[in-house]
Amino acid sequence: MLKTFYSQNFQGAISGRFIFIDNDCLAHIYDHAILLKELTGNFGLKNLYIHPFVEFEFLRNTPVLEIKLNKQKFIESPLFAVISQKLYLEHLPNFITNALLLSKIYVQEKYCGASSFVDLVLAGMLMAAKNKGAMLTGNRKDFPACVFDTLATINLEFDQENHKVIYVLAFNKERFEKCNDMLKEADYKQAKKLITEINQQKQKS
Repeated sequence: MLKTFYSQNFQGAISGRFIFIDNDCLAHIYDHAILLKELTGNFGLKNLYIHPFVEFEFLRNTPVLEIKLNKQKFIESPLFAVISQKLYLEHLPNFITNALLLSKIYVQEKYCGASSFVDLVLAGMLMAAKNKGAMLTGNRKDFPACVFDTLATINLEFDQENHKVIYVLAFNKERFEKCNDMLKEADYKQAKKLITEINQQKQKS
């Protein structure tokens, strides 16, 4: 039987924020209903927001019709809030712009993970939400510490040997701005070097 252990600051970490959820965490909630019951009952979460890309990841590669229907019914629960298509399409360009910038920062900070396109878009969405949003995820490596803070955790104990940590992550504006300034400085130096090399080639010719 699943046992859950919440960090002492969990309630404060989620209070007043829009709580988004990635596919990894959504799958755990689907497999273990106690998680959803605790989050909505014990901690009073009214909605967990599901991005359309997360909904796609959750529903894809499900060949058995019964499971497919059960999953669809599950995410249609009033306890979940699926971001509307209108709102999603309106803000997607901003999320992708943020995602591209974050991907450059990850490289600059020598981040060794491999965030997927969906992970980057979710990170871009958190960036847009600033201090109003937080993400529940079991994949901390997809949201590196150079930009994202761990606000709280949920420890899942499936048995004595199998454990999983769910993280509550949020965008850190100050850390991002520091990284972004370093990125701009690096780009400026490279551009200056490139221009110098081009001018030198012109002089030789």
